[in-house]
Amino acid sequence: MAMLLIVACSSGPNLKEGKWKISTKVETTGMPFNFSIPASDYVTCLTADNAIPVDEESKDNDNCKILKKSITGDTLEFTIECINSGIKNISEIEVTYMGEEMEGTMKTNYQGMVMTTHLKGKRIGECD
Repeated sequence: MAMLLIVACSSGPNLKEGKWKISTKVETTGMPFNFSIPASDYVTCLTADNAIPVDEESKDNDNCKILKKSITGDTLEFTIECINSGIKNISEIEVTYMGEEMEGTMKTNYQGMVMTTHLKGKRIGECD
């Protein structure tokens, strides 16, 4: 699922800018059988102006828009709507930064199925 997620933060969370490795694990509910997708990793550049941990390809998706966003301390919360192949889905994302580490969840409602993505990340260096 691709998403355009760009954030402008004036006094944002405790995020050390740079290249981050993000690990994801997806679980699903609302199907005749529930299943988990194997964990996966990707690398992305995070900055105060671009603090949402998505892969680089997803940052350029024009099919998504931010409906609601808030920053409370070190936690970012977003509600995003995406339309892919004519199908609308809504994602609620909450991410907390702790300097060079982060964790969070993304809950996506997709045609009655709920996918919960658990996110964990660690800064691994400077952006290219």
